[in-house]
Amino acid sequence: NNIANCYLANKDLINATAEMEKALTIRKEYASLGTMENHDVLQQMGNLVSLLIQAKDYDHATALLDFYEQTVMEYEGNDTFDYGYCQFQRGLLTLSTGKATIAEKHLLLAESIFTNTVGVNHEYTRGTYAYLNLLYQKWRKPELAEKYKQNYLNSCKQ
Repeated sequence: NNIANCYLANKDLINATAEMEKALTIRKEYASLGTMENHDVLQQMGNLVSLLIQAKDYDHATALLDFYEQTVMEYEGNDTFDYGYCQFQRGLLTLSTGKATIAEKHLLLAESIFTNTVGVNHEYTRGTYAYLNLLYQKWRKPELAEKYKQNYLNSCKQ
């Protein structure tokens, strides 16, 4: 995982992804020792999903995101920041694959969870506002686009 972070710092997505996958494989191999219950593994999976989306490897991103979400549900539940992050990533993934209606559903759920768990001035809540603003601009829904633009601007002031 640390090697992957070094590659990521150097903007080498290919090697960063490979090393994160290797780290996750090692964690899975030793799951009986409790390696999957560690919060680091959630961050690791989230980082890898993000990298896979950026690399446009949507099939692997979807498979890992499914596993990530299942792990969060098993160990934390669906009213947690990590579940909100799963929904945020799923929103980005579906938006990237041209499924805007599905993306809206996931981003709205992420917004709700983030607002409840970390508040409106958190970076992921702001990110959700920004993506919803973009989505509504593309859909030519100016009232909703303006709402999320204002939510974003207001969250930056707090």
